[in-house]
Amino acid sequence: MHELEFYSYHNRLRRWPWSEKCALGLTGLVLVHRLEQPLAQLGLSLFFSVVVWRVASIPLSAWLRFLAFSVSFILFGSLLTLLASNAPSQANWSRAGLLFTRSLAGLSVVGFLVWTTPAAEWCSHLRSLGIPRNLADIAMTMVAMIGVTSSSLRKLRTTSRCRCGDRNFRIEIGNLSLVLAAFQSRLAAQASRWELSLQLRGGMGGLSVPVKAGPFHSWLWLALSLVWGLMVCI
Repeated sequence: MHELEFYSYHNRLRRWPWSEKCALGLTGLVLVHRLEQPLAQLGLSLFFSVVVWRVASIPLSAWLRFLAFSVSFILFGSLLTLLASNAPSQANWSRAGLLFTRSLAGLSVVGFLVWTTPAAEWCSHLRSLGIPRNLADIAMTMVAMIGVTSSSLRKLRTTSRCRCGDRNFRIEIGNLSLVLAAFQSRLAAQASRWELSLQLRGGMGGLSVPVKAGPFHSWLWLALSLVWGLMVCI
């Protein structure tokens, strides 16, 4: 989670206009729905992976770890689809393969959006679209606290093991209560620091922050227009 948040602020596509990234992502999702060939879905996933790696300059290892975390769930769902049929046949295998490649392509499209745009900017853009401020702030808080929670628990768990707190089951359970108590106080302190840092960055009565976008790219809109035109004609 911390890796994703770091690279969402430090990539070459961060200053691209939000509308351009959303248009590219929306086009990708429509293609995920329209394409019926597994190879085409894999090609779409490869395209967005190359965009994240080469254009946004996000390390390939970080991107592959992001995909690998979700591929296991996608593979499990595809296997369940295959096993749900009474007698696995060629059509069922094809259906399971298409489900896997389509899910992978959709994950790549959504990953492109979240890895190139910070969560704080998503909150600001959601408010500009008319989403109530409270709902946008709740979504922003949930995303941010995932990283805070995982980091705090990891550090406290490491401290617990350094104190030999896992020698037997009784000590482990007693030490777990101490970890949870320390976690609650540390989480409150980090939330307070997070609110202060947000105010210093220009937060105005909410979690949204000012966003300064770069220039528009006319060639991208032309390319997307051609893709949409082809989808309409086919």
